[in-house]
Amino acid sequence: FLCSKEAIPTMMSQGSGVILNVSSVGGRALRPPTRGMGIYSASKAALISLSHTMALEWAPAIRVNCINPGMIDTPRVTASRSPKDIAAGVNTIALGRQGVPEDVGGADRWPRPAWRRDPCYHTRPCRAAPAAPR
Repeated sequence: FLCSKEAIPTMMSQGSGVILNVSSVGGRALRPPTRGMGIYSASKAALISLSHTMALEWAPAIRVNCINPGMIDTPRVTASRSPKDIAAGVNTIALGRQGVPEDVGGADRWPRPAWRRDPCYHTRPCRAAPAAPR
């Protein structure tokens, strides 16, 4: 928020700008809550809500989006969850696997007009996405 707040005057004076926040599906009510994730989920939900509000307040000059990755296979995820918890999470993903960083890495370079209608885009590894234009 503080970085966006500082950038807004410049973006408004030039008549355009893009703010891209990164939250998590942990901030959405898409699945049952996970024990021990209350503060994390609350902060991610707040960022999603903030992104929606910023998008409404600063449109059309400034486009605000929020990428919300699902469970991504990283050392932090492996260290913070038991194999049973990881397996339970994987059971909720259509591909039957955790995402990998590469699943999320290009989301910031693939703007689509539909994103402008919903300022929160979910990058859950549940289906193959079309290749990003070059």
